[in-house]
Amino acid sequence: MEQAGLNTNMENSGTRALVTDGRVVNFYTAEAPTEAASKVEALKKSGEMNAVVGKRVDDHAEKTWGKDSNSKWTEPSEELNKDTLNKVDPFFYGVKIPFKHAGKTETLELSFQHAKNWTGYVENIYDSTNADTASVPTMFDSGTEHAEAAGKMDDKGHYRNLKFSNVHDKVDKAKIIDLTAGGAEKNLDAYTKIAGEGARWQCVRNHAANVQNDSYFFTRDTTKPNKVKAVSFRSLWLSWKNAFQKKYDIPDATVIAALSSGALGSKYLNLSKMREGTDYDLDAGKSFSRS
Repeated sequence: MEQAGLNTNMENSGTRALVTDGRVVNFYTAEAPTEAASKVEALKKSGEMNAVVGKRVDDHAEKTWGKDSNSKWTEPSEELNKDTLNKVDPFFYGVKIPFKHAGKTETLELSFQHAKNWTGYVENIYDSTNADTASVPTMFDSGTEHAEAAGKMDDKGHYRNLKFSNVHDKVDKAKIIDLTAGGAEKNLDAYTKIAGEGARWQCVRNHAANVQNDSYFFTRDTTKPNKVKAVSFRSLWLSWKNAFQKKYDIPDATVIAALSSGALGSKYLNLSKMREGTDYDLDAGKSFSRS
């Protein structure tokens, strides 16, 4: 990152092992300059901060190779931190965001992996309002990484004892933000959906307070009165590679274009079936409201 000049507004805070192949890579961190108004705003901010970094790397890759592809990443057979190698080393990006909760200042810390595989995934979670995250649960297998003091994203003094996977829960129908109160994998997964997918799509960030697994993101079809083209959140997060080429900070207009072109399928629904609050109006850029 330093060699390519991509480390703006972040500090090199040491190293840690990649989830995927175990290489020890640089771990960069940044702290939000202001306190978020709530946990959901903190999660939105974490996604926004990671979107900036992910897009920065993508833009660099497009200038260097003409298009963004996995070829930008330093391969396991290649040397890391080498000035003469025109590649981007895999890295972690950790964010720390203070937020207001029940009249107190609390802390959210998340780290994201940026690499050829599992890029943009939330790798570990700490939320001071959730006791189940005190040991900083991670995508690593339980007990394979040490941590210094509980509750720090660069912890090195004790074993981590929770794990979550790269596969999102698809079943629960509650608001995803409400699921962040517990420590089971499904509840940890809720953080990764809002922060991880929120870095990829602006509409997910905008809808963070209301999004559910079955939320629809929709646009009106001018050729079919009272019909909309829609994609469920469950389908949207699976489309990142094929429909959106693993881009970050995807604007609502790009999602509308993907729906209109059929890149996200051709699911027509009745506008009358769209749920206020639960579904997201891409045309208006906000959670759906009939008023």
